[in-house]
Amino acid sequence: MSEELVEERSFEDVAKDLGYDLNKVKTKEEEKEAPKERTPLEKFMERFKNHPQCPTQAQLDRWKRDHIGVYVFNAELNGETYLFRPMNRLEWKQLQETAASMNNNDMFQELVVTRCVLWPGQMSSMIPSSRAGLVNTLFSAIMACSYFMSEEAVLNFVEKL
Repeated sequence: MSEELVEERSFEDVAKDLGYDLNKVKTKEEEKEAPKERTPLEKFMERFKNHPQCPTQAQLDRWKRDHIGVYVFNAELNGETYLFRPMNRLEWKQLQETAASMNNNDMFQELVVTRCVLWPGQMSSMIPSSRAGLVNTLFSAIMACSYFMSEEAVLNFVEKL
């Protein structure tokens, strides 16, 4: 009967051979202590919790339930924040018909923005005194979230099986 030599190796050496970096492994206590990344909703609620017209959690939940999604647009340069939702196909067709009867592209953008911006309210009364590019910028965000994208952007989501 032959005796086999067994090399004694440390746990650290075995872990290293398997590709684990023990310096990056956290204990359960360290994982509990690590700050959790806040969601955009949590960041919004924290920022506007004392705003007199801030939507309640129940309102936000209802918007999320009633619409395809709710998004936040932060204009960091001037501190303006907007909550908006994407359009569905039926709304898109209705707004196109309305805009065609007006023959006015700027009016179409304003119609989309006033319909889809959820907060702050009264967008139609805010638009005349807003920054010149606000409607166009919000319109672009709403369109992108409604899946109106350039062909190049769409192809980034396509993979051949």
